[in-house]
Amino acid sequence: MIFLILIFLILNPIFQETFTNHPSYEQINDYIKEIEVPTKNSGLAGLTIDEDNNVWFVEINANKIGVLFTNNFTIKEFPFKIDRTAKPGIEFVALSQIKYDKIRRSLWFTWSPSDSIGKFDLNSLSFEFYSIDEKDSGVFDLLIDDEGNIWVTLLYGKKIVKFYPDIKKFEKYLIPDPTGGPAILTMDNYKNIWGTLNFGRKIFKLNLEKLKPNTSEGVEIFDNFSYKNVFISPLGIAYDHKRNLLWIADHGSSAIYSFNPFNLTWKQYLVYQPFPYALINHVKVDSEGKVWFASHFGNTVGYLNPEERSVVEFIIPTSNSTTLWLEIDKNDNVYFTEFDGNKIGFINNTSKIKVEIDVYKKYINSGEVAEFEINVNFLNIDGINVTLDYSSIYFFLKDKLEINTNLGKQFLLKNNTSLKIKIKYNDVPQGEYTFLISFKSQKIIISFNVYLSVGPKPFEWLNITLAIIIPLIITILIFIFLRKIFYKK
Repeated sequence: MIFLILIFLILNPIFQETFTNHPSYEQINDYIKEIEVPTKNSGLAGLTIDEDNNVWFVEINANKIGVLFTNNFTIKEFPFKIDRTAKPGIEFVALSQIKYDKIRRSLWFTWSPSDSIGKFDLNSLSFEFYSIDEKDSGVFDLLIDDEGNIWVTLLYGKKIVKFYPDIKKFEKYLIPDPTGGPAILTMDNYKNIWGTLNFGRKIFKLNLEKLKPNTSEGVEIFDNFSYKNVFISPLGIAYDHKRNLLWIADHGSSAIYSFNPFNLTWKQYLVYQPFPYALINHVKVDSEGKVWFASHFGNTVGYLNPEERSVVEFIIPTSNSTTLWLEIDKNDNVYFTEFDGNKIGFINNTSKIKVEIDVYKKYINSGEVAEFEINVNFLNIDGINVTLDYSSIYFFLKDKLEINTNLGKQFLLKNNTSLKIKIKYNDVPQGEYTFLISFKSQKIIISFNVYLSVGPKPFEWLNITLAIIIPLIITILIFIFLRKIFYKK
C-alpha cells in the first residue's frame, strides 16, 4: 500500500510541478539553521506541523501552500488559484494562519485577500475555499476544536466565526468591545476558547455553552489593569496546560505577559529590547514549560523560563528577517517563518542553559540614591564572549540605573560562571517596574528579569499617614459632638 501511495505521489502532476531537491539547508550558526523557500518573495506567513512531523506553511504573495519535510529538509509547494477581492494590503496585516486537521487529514488556512478560509485535502491534493461574506474583514487566525469545527477571527470585522465543515455552515459571534481586533486564538483545558483583542488591548474568552449566534452573549472581556499603560498591542496567545496560565505576546512592546484565569492576575516578563521595542509577535509553550516567542524587531527566536525569570534568545542569521510565527514539533524542535528572509528557520531544542539569581525583586523608596547586588550563576553554557546590557519598556530607567559586574562589561561567559552585579539607582519614581539585564554575543542573548517595587519618598509616608489620620480624627470628634447633642438625658 505504501508503495502505491509513493507511485501516486511521484506521478501526480502537482508534485511533479512543485517538487524541488532544495539543498540550501545550512548550519549558519551554532543554534539556527535556515532553509530557503524556492519561490522568491513568497510572503511566508503562518505554519503548522502534521502528525508525520512535516512543517506546512502559507506563501501569501505566491498563492501557495508549502511543506518542509523534516527528515531531509526538502521543500515542496502547491499552488492554488483564487481571486483577490479584498482591498490591497490587508493580507500584510491579517497574515494567513494554517492548522492541521487530523480528523480529515487536511490543512485549513485563512485567506484575507479573499475574505475566505481554505482547505487543502492531503489525500486528493485539492483546494476548496469558503467565503465568509464579510468584506475586508481581515480573516486572520483559526482554531480547530475537538469536534472538528473551525473557529476564525475577523481582525477588522470585530467578530468570531464558527464554521461547520460537514454541513458548510457559518455562525458569527460579536465582540462586545468598541475597538475589537480579535487576533489569535487558543483553547484551555476546559474547552474554553481564548483570544487577543489587538486593537482593544484586551483578551477575551468564549464560553461555548453560553454563545448565541449574532450576539455577544457568552463572550467575556478581560482588561490588563495591572499593566494597562504599557499593554499596547496583544497578539500571540498560548495556553499553558501545565501551569494553567495564558501567555500573551505584546506586539507593541518588548513584553510577554502571563494571565491566571482563576484569580485574574497578570505578570510581566521582558525580552531583549533593541531600540525602540522588540515587538513580540507569537508565543508557544513546549513540553518542558519553556515559553517560546518570535521577536519581530529583535530578529530573534527565544524562550522564557518563568521560574528563573530568565530569557534565552537566538539571533537569526538573516538580518531583518521579519520573523513573526513559530511552531513546536513533537520533539520540542522549533520552526519559524521569515517573511522578508524568505526562509524557514529551525532550532534543535537542546538548550539547557540555566540562570540562577539570588535577588529578582527589590523594594526601594523613591528619592533614594543607593545600590544593591545580585549574585548570578550560569550553567550549561559553552564559552561565549558577551557584552553587558540592560533595557526596559520603562525608558526613563536608563537615566536612573547604572549597572556593572565584577568582571566588567565585556567578558567570557562559560559554564558555572559566577557573577556579582552591582546596581546603582537614583531617585526612581514611585511605582512597579521591570528591567532586563542581558549578556549579548553575536549569536545568542542571555538575560534575566529584575522587578523594582518603589514606594513613596520617606517624608511622603508622613504626609500619607496624616492624610488618613487627620480626617479620621475629625470624623470621630464630629461623631462625639453630635452624640452629645442628640442623646442628652
